[in-house]
Amino acid sequence: MAENQIIRGGIEGVLSDALEVELPSFGQATTLLRFTPRVSTAPSAADAVIRIQKQSGGAPTDFIQATIVNGALLGVQAAGSISLSAGDTWFLHVVTASGAEWLEVTVIADVANVTGIIDSTFPGVLVDPFEVEIPSVPGVTTIQRIVARVATAPSGGSCVVKIQDGSGAAPPNSITSTISSGSTIGTAGVGSIAVGPSTRLYVRATPTNGAEWLQVELELAPATGAAALDLTTLACVKDEANISGTTLDALIATLISAVSAEMTRYMQRQIAPVSYTSERFDGEGENWFEVKHPPIRALTAINLEGDLGVYSEAVTLAGTKRDDVAGVVWIGADGFQDLDLVTLLGAHIGEVTYDGGFPVVPLDIAQKACLQVIHELNQTDRRGGRLGLQQKVLDSGGTSTYVVGKWAPGVRETLDAYRTEL
Repeated sequence: MAENQIIRGGIEGVLSDALEVELPSFGQATTLLRFTPRVSTAPSAADAVIRIQKQSGGAPTDFIQATIVNGALLGVQAAGSISLSAGDTWFLHVVTASGAEWLEVTVIADVANVTGIIDSTFPGVLVDPFEVEIPSVPGVTTIQRIVARVATAPSGGSCVVKIQDGSGAAPPNSITSTISSGSTIGTAGVGSIAVGPSTRLYVRATPTNGAEWLQVELELAPATGAAALDLTTLACVKDEANISGTTLDALIATLISAVSAEMTRYMQRQIAPVSYTSERFDGEGENWFEVKHPPIRALTAINLEGDLGVYSEAVTLAGTKRDDVAGVVWIGADGFQDLDLVTLLGAHIGEVTYDGGFPVVPLDIAQKACLQVIHELNQTDRRGGRLGLQQKVLDSGGTSTYVVGKWAPGVRETLDAYRTEL
């Protein structure tokens, strides 16, 4: 199975003619379909010309070329087809810079056997050893590839970055991306880590050798069981945007999946109904806690931390109270029932097993997802390429003002109501 995915890359600083960077290879067959370039400082005196290409240098045989017109920050989306086999390198190439700075490209690719690409960014200096837990992955899937990037390159040695399913130096499973001394992008690490909604994932870097501002890109294999849920439908988008015919159907379907994934990442939770096993919680000394993926549809087990960090103190579910909609559980009317002193004096940390998520997408999220897809659709060259254009003079006289920014009006405010802190 192949699905369209959105991939981002870029070049920092002042651009120059013939400047080129190698982008990470894929672990499976991939077709690059189209891309859109952006810069933070517009080209002056002439247009900037940017390529993604299969071969290095100024005369590639397989490439897609886009132009950022003089004075603009956003280029027109360019379409084509570049076929890559597993492990093939590809490149981001500046044909003509014209004074532009800080290039970012958004690439849409047809990636075989991939259902998602997740980015996580960790600002600041990486203290050795660096380790942080990241949100669990929606559904049941496999992490099959990692690429690490940093804003400040390591010096005097490599920065070794891992995604792993356990804390510490000896996790059960890990995949490694190594950033060489003086480089800002790591090797594409390939492996296999089976994960589910309650799998605890960590990003660990050691040695770090002075690297700063880490970004980790994870590539997911096709999900089984409960997978990420599209938050709106093709029919809703076409009706709201007054679109007839089927010409834009494939593009809209791609945007629906991309927007749904982005909104899910922002909310830091899964909307689809999923069963969660041994999800960690910290009651912070209180006799209640919140699950991460409300509403609660069924509560199966609660175990509190006992001696030696083992979750051995089982809670009698009949003695609990809960607000299923809010996802809040109170453990006993008088606190923690008749648990031992170790638990009572502890931090009230535990694990909960439950069924969470919504049987259907809430209407307010579905509506905002529809509006967000239209917002991003209008940024493509198929619908006028309006991103970054705040106002223009019309040929017929007067002006037309467009909405700019990542989110359509009201979308983030709605998502904040569902957002959880992981």
